[in-house]
Amino acid sequence: MELFLALFFLVILIASITGKVADSRHGSGWH
Repeated sequence: MELFLALFFLVILIASITGKVADSRHGSGWH
């Protein structure tokens, strides 16, 4: 169960990071 939670957290973290990178490349940041 702990491993599942760790993987779930990693997926969300990576998704947020990649999303920020994609938005910054498109010129529209989160701000």
